[in-house]
Amino acid sequence: MMTFSLQNITHHYTDVPVLQDVSMTIKKGQIHALLGMNGAGKSTLLKIATGEITPVAGKLLIDEKVVSFSSPRDAKKHGIAFVTQEVDHGLVPNLSVLENVLLDYLAMQNKTLFSKSKHAKLAEHYLQAVHVDLNIWEDISNCSLHEKQLLLIARALSNNASFLLLDEPTSSLGPREAENFGNLLQQLKAQGIGIVLISHRMSEIRQYADVVTVLRDGKVALSEATSAITDQQIVEAMTGKQMTLHANTQNKLETPYIFQVDNLSVHRNRPPLSLHIRQGETVVIYGLIGSGKTTLAETLFGARHSYVATVNKKNVNIKTPRDAIQAKIALVPEERRKQGLFLSERITDHLNLHQSGWKQSRSERNHAEAAISSFRISPNDPNAFIHSLSGGNQQKVSIAKWIGFNPNIFLLDEPTKGVDVAAKQDIFQFIKHITAAGSSVIYFTGEQDEALQIADRILVLANGEFIGEYLPHELSPEQLLHLSEGGHSIESSS
Repeated sequence: MMTFSLQNITHHYTDVPVLQDVSMTIKKGQIHALLGMNGAGKSTLLKIATGEITPVAGKLLIDEKVVSFSSPRDAKKHGIAFVTQEVDHGLVPNLSVLENVLLDYLAMQNKTLFSKSKHAKLAEHYLQAVHVDLNIWEDISNCSLHEKQLLLIARALSNNASFLLLDEPTSSLGPREAENFGNLLQQLKAQGIGIVLISHRMSEIRQYADVVTVLRDGKVALSEATSAITDQQIVEAMTGKQMTLHANTQNKLETPYIFQVDNLSVHRNRPPLSLHIRQGETVVIYGLIGSGKTTLAETLFGARHSYVATVNKKNVNIKTPRDAIQAKIALVPEERRKQGLFLSERITDHLNLHQSGWKQSRSERNHAEAAISSFRISPNDPNAFIHSLSGGNQQKVSIAKWIGFNPNIFLLDEPTKGVDVAAKQDIFQFIKHITAAGSSVIYFTGEQDEALQIADRILVLANGEFIGEYLPHELSPEQLLHLSEGGHSIESSS
């Protein structure tokens, strides 16, 4: 069986080692998950595997023969293809679909003659191989994110790739697109292609990966067949800490209502919505892309138009986000980098937004240090700038900045989007902690597994309307997806 091995790889950019004696073997016809917290060394390992950088020590082998790559083009010649998470970085703007698909093929041919009809058939052949139907003469800018990802895989196939390295390919896809992508992975595996899959979705790893390698602090912390290890072992290998994840057993359906709104106008041409939240409850608003969940979150935060709600048994008129904050409602938006953070400011500036009056350096530093410790924000330096943090740690700051305001209601819109497995568990622990203390959470997500794990109640949102209310034990992930696509009965999919 053909193999691609990275053996005893060591690399450092300054004096700090990024990778230390890392070994990993990818076999053809196998899906190999590469996991690790942000900063564990995954990206550097992929850059070495694809010829972008040369390791300080160690070697690469294809079929047990030593190879060396002087550039990504070199790696492609040896059948190594990489599809980046930022798909636009891998594409050439203002070129057609055809030109982008055949870019590597044409570069490797070294031919100056271009047969329009021959290359049109070739491009269509490779697009069909990844199950995407595109007009090959269309400008690449008109393609969706999912189509661009498939196009990059079609490009790799056009160059006879033996090994395909995928960096979080489903992180921005809806459930159906992610499922289709998973089917494609299985098909490519059956064709004998070796696949490296970086993913933060544990269910995806469990479903598709044959082998798991976990990096922690630049070293291999775990490398096993997926069937031989538990999710908890994977998370503990990533963090180096024992995880104690308690089931959500407390009955929240008897506590008083903390937030009530009726006849809330959210979308034109859609009936108004009603939402009643109990104290200490986590209510999941589950909906797919385009369901209207982000619009609902922003409306509840007063960012779209005014509405009247009962908060802690008092009638409150919420006209602006300032009114929402005064009513002790907090929003962590989906687009944290655009809406939830000031990237050029420090951690401590965010964690002390609740402070007013004269600046008090000592108390502000103490508060920042306590929040950093509580949320396990890394680095644990209050003066670190937000732009230098990993996605997971930026999200922790985006949530932690509200603690000083003592909110009663947290609106969390896709709070685990783009964060690693360990940071996701930290966010879940935070939710359990604040709800146990009496605050309530409205959790907006399109991830079935998250919805079923964290919810006390689930409201399914489709086309701007609530189409059902369920307890988590009443639904399977498949039933939840079926409902969100407009199915009004769970029996038909059971």
